[in-house]
This record gives sequence, structure tokens and C-alpha cells, in this order.
Amino acid sequence: MKPQKTITALVIFALLGAYYYFVEIKKKSADKEKKAEQEKLFPGFKEDAVTKITVNNGQGIISVQKDGNNWNLEAPIKAPADDGVINEMLKDFAQAKIQRKIEDGNPAEYGLGKNDNTGFKFYADKEYSVNFGDENPTESYAYAVKNEDKNFCIIDSVLKKHSEKRLFDFRNKGLFKVEEPDVSVVEIDLKDRKYTLEKNDKGSWNLIKPFNASAKKDRVGAVISYVKNSAVKYFEADKDAAKFGLALPSQKVVLTTPDGKKTVYFGVLDGVKNSVFAKAQGVPGIFELPDYIYNGIPKAEDILNKQILVIEDDSFDRVEIKYKNKFIEGARGKDKKWKTVKAQGLSKEEKKITDTGAVISAIRRMEYVEKFKAGAKAEFFTQPQPLLEIIMKKAGAEDIGVIFGDKADGELYYMKTADGVFSFDKNKMNNINLPGFYGL
Repeated sequence: MKPQKTITALVIFALLGAYYYFVEIKKKSADKEKKAEQEKLFPGFKEDAVTKITVNNGQGIISVQKDGNNWNLEAPIKAPADDGVINEMLKDFAQAKIQRKIEDGNPAEYGLGKNDNTGFKFYADKEYSVNFGDENPTESYAYAVKNEDKNFCIIDSVLKKHSEKRLFDFRNKGLFKVEEPDVSVVEIDLKDRKYTLEKNDKGSWNLIKPFNASAKKDRVGAVISYVKNSAVKYFEADKDAAKFGLALPSQKVVLTTPDGKKTVYFGVLDGVKNSVFAKAQGVPGIFELPDYIYNGIPKAEDILNKQILVIEDDSFDRVEIKYKNKFIEGARGKDKKWKTVKAQGLSKEEKKITDTGAVISAIRRMEYVEKFKAGAKAEFFTQPQPLLEIIMKKAGAEDIGVIFGDKADGELYYMKTADGVFSFDKNKMNNINLPGFYGL
């Protein structure tokens, strides 16, 4: 075959291949997707498009409405709804498939057409509705009729079980829907715990009443989590507030958010049921909660951040370490990793194993036993050269220095910084992994 004819044949073959792929294969794929969509209970149903749901659970109508990303109960009461329960339910309906269709069936034969039938209405681009009848003997499938269709269908029974949920199931199980980043102030006003916490512009928490001190972020987060994830056991009626110590409550926790203050009142502690009763201001009902929600709120002294060095990662990018006759200089690169750039008094092998980043991490994790004013405990800093000196640096910023005393006080050692002198468990020194430095 001549070269020109060969090229022409190859071009034709390529065009045929492209046609087969873009027309035949793509068409088959599109047809397959279309068929799969048509087999669904609600073709075209998009869970994110649903803005309202009504549920007939056989005992009454429950209605929920979407507000932004949150769901709220509208009937029979107005209260925050459980977003997780509703989103899971919507996901199941979006994926639901019809197992089999039944044409010209008798409704009574399949348990349909009764006054106590359960069902749903979903409001999105249009209204989607489904009513449920009986389940099959193994309770794996349920009979249903959708969108006023004359014919019936068989679908997964999990969909019917969603329609049988109680009002309790649809209610939010937390005292309030609140996210930790949105909280700026936490006020604790309980019988034996009274203090106020405030978040600064860097996201760190500080005690501002009854004294000023740094607070542990994780402990503050736990308090906020108790308000959000309260694990409600049961809802009692508001008319019984006095019975549960909530007619004129004196104990409260207040969270300040961009939407205003969210106040939780605490009443009776029930030791037999291991419960505490609470009231979320503006939310209907008395909440019965596990008692750890109340008992787990720490005292002021237990929420203190006892880290000796409370510093941000970006507050330094170089470090100098001095001990014995050794000097190490480390620098943090653009990749945020620390490298040893200078090492005096160390062998090549020792320099290789020196991790300045790990040393800094060990120092930052250290917590004090007791804090003293600057200049205190001078008797434990007697040598001209400290046991260990670390200086953290950054251009244009003030150096951050740490000096370790050279004498022990029983099981304690001392460290001094610009903020004062701190005692700490001397065993913590063993976490500082430096060549030739064997702790205490």
C-alpha cells in the first residue's frame, strides 16, 4: 500500500474510533445513567434542594424548615431540629430505588389507604410525596404509593422507618446549635464555679474574672461542646419547671456569639438517674441531660493553661541552644521544617541526629507546677552558665529566652522566662533530646 493511502486509512480509522467513543460509548453511558435515574423512587430528587419537609408519623404532623444550613422544627413546636437525622434521611431518599412496581393493585391488600398510614412530603423544585403501607414478612421492604400515583411500588423498609420517627428523634439533642469558632465569651456562674473566659484576636482563651490568666483551649472547647452536644435523654414540659428547679434558676452558663448571648440554666441534679435538668433560653421544654454535662464543667484553677511558654508558631524562625560547651543554631525553612544550620562542640553524627524542632516542641509542652515573680528562686540559678539556655529569634521581634536552673529542689527544677520563674517536674527535662544532654 502506498504511503498516502496508508495515511488516509489511518485517518479514517482514527475518525471511526473517535465516533465510536464520543457517540456510541458516551451514548451508552448516558443511557445507563438515565435508566438508573428512572429506577429511583424520586427521579430528579436533589437532597440539597429540599427546603421543607412534612412527616405524618401516624400520630400527627411534624414539619421542619431549612434556614441556611440548619433545620428547624416548625410544627408541632418551634425548636432547633437535628440536622444529622434529617440529612441522613434526605440522603436515603435521594438514593432510594423502586424494587418492583405493582399495577392495578388493591390498596387494602398492601395496607395502604388507612388513616394511620405514615408518609412524607418534600418541598424542593416541586413537591415529592410518598405514603407507606405494610411491610413484607421479613420487614426488609415496604409497600408505598408516591405522588398520588394509582400504582404501588415496593421500596426499602428503611424509608418507612424514617416516617415512624417521633418528635424527639427530630429534635436537636444539644442545648443550642453553636460552633466553637463563633463563641467569643464564656461565663460560668454555678454554685462552686464562677469565672469568665474571653477569646483574643489570635483565637487563644484567657480568664478575665476573677483573675487574669491564660486558659487551656481544649478545656474551653469541651465546655462549648457540652452545650452543643448535650446528649439529651428526654424533654420535659415547661409547666414542670418548678419541679426540676428551673422556675427561678440561679445557676447558668452563658455563651456570647455573633447572634447574641445563649444562656443555659441548670436545675436539679438527680443522683439516681445520673441526670441534670436544664433549660436553654428561648427553646421550648426542660432538658434531661447526663449529669457529666454539669459536673464536667471545670473549676477556674483546672482550666488554667499551665504551659510555661505560650507562643505562636510564627513568633520565631530561628533558635539558639547553649548547654555545657555546645552551641546549636536552628532555622525554620519555607517548608516549616527545622534544620540545624550550626553546631559547635558536636560530632558530625551528633549534628545529623539533632532535631531543633523536636527540642522546641518539648519545651512548649512543658507545664509548670507553680509560678513565681521574676527574680525569685535565685538560689537555683547559681552558675554563670545555666544548665540549658534557649533563645528563640525573629527579625523585628523581641527575643524569647528560656533559662534552666542548675540545681534541683527535690523533684522540682526551675525555669525562668521574661514572664517569671516556674517550677516543673524535673523528669520533664528528659524529654529534651540533645546530644550529650542527659536531663537531670
